[in-house]
Amino acid sequence: MNTKLLIPISITVTLLLCSSCKEHNEGTDSNNKNKKVFVDLYSNTYDNGRIYSSDPARFIDYETMESTVLCSKPNCTHTNSECIGRIVGDCPLMTEDYIYYFTFVDGVKELKDGKREPYINSKLNRISLETSEKEEVVAFDGIAPAEFNGMVLSDNRLYFTCDDLNPTADDYGNYCFNNAGGTHYFCCVDLDTSEFINYGSIYDDDKQYPGSDNTSNGLILGYYDNNILVDYHFAKTLEPWDKYGFPEFTDIMFEFDIDTNSLKQTDMYPIRNIVYKNAYVYYDMEKGRTVIVDHGQVREFDIDIGHFVSYFNNKLFDYDNNKWYDLSDMSEHKWIWDQEGYEVIDYYKDSYIVILGNTTLKLSEDDLFALDLKEE
Repeated sequence: MNTKLLIPISITVTLLLCSSCKEHNEGTDSNNKNKKVFVDLYSNTYDNGRIYSSDPARFIDYETMESTVLCSKPNCTHTNSECIGRIVGDCPLMTEDYIYYFTFVDGVKELKDGKREPYINSKLNRISLETSEKEEVVAFDGIAPAEFNGMVLSDNRLYFTCDDLNPTADDYGNYCFNNAGGTHYFCCVDLDTSEFINYGSIYDDDKQYPGSDNTSNGLILGYYDNNILVDYHFAKTLEPWDKYGFPEFTDIMFEFDIDTNSLKQTDMYPIRNIVYKNAYVYYDMEKGRTVIVDHGQVREFDIDIGHFVSYFNNKLFDYDNNKWYDLSDMSEHKWIWDQEGYEVIDYYKDSYIVILGNTTLKLSEDDLFALDLKEE
């Protein structure tokens, strides 16, 4: 980790709280030029550690497994709203000695003719980790950032989705805002120039289906080669179809080409997948096989995976089925933990970084195999 980041941060040692964002880096340029970073709501890894939300946000160093409040203010007690760790929210991005974070406000303004009109005012902000100075990077109106649905940093340009919050008025002119439904946009901020770009609506054809009014979302899954992958997710109807009463969802994949700045629908990346760095995993429904595309190499396996999986160091972790697979010998293993509440989020210096409830663990290869639940 950049030593300039570590020096001003006040250190509090504790064993971790819970997860929030995911960052996967490629490249070695220290200023993040020509580097790609993926961030989502569940885990946010930065160099040799992990950023996570615990109010205040914290950083855990993989070397020492010590936890630090993400705050550079001298003598800060981290207990009030002025603490940087409380200001930056659930999904901050740390790069070039700054913490970047979004804010927005929505509401209704009164017009002169007695009518009311909804508004959304959004900002990308940053805080210096050297001086603790806060500043606005860029402001934009009419849409709200959805950073919790995934972000990608590439060549110091931050790509993310935004929602119009689907404002709907009742008979009395009162408005309700909701980030599920409405229109979803693909956007970018150039961190060097502070330019905001809205590339337009991701997908509009879902508006013909009544179920999409309250179910649609645009999710950034990650990147592959020079494409950012976006899953547009919605239900055509709200009629229940499974035993839990959930509707059947439709997923449509899009790719944003960073070189041409173009967003288009694609069937190259099948749904029910994960994306880590230049690798992605999906289940081929026709073949009944799991496919892993890793830096251009395609491999198929006779494994029926669930929707919630991760892939590190030639090991495939399937949380829906409480199993993991060592793909080097195709051995199958079962976690000793309960099915919910754990995830392998990173692989660092021959160790697996695992979140387990409110704790972060670092497991060696031997530790991982020791957690295998042997069949009786």
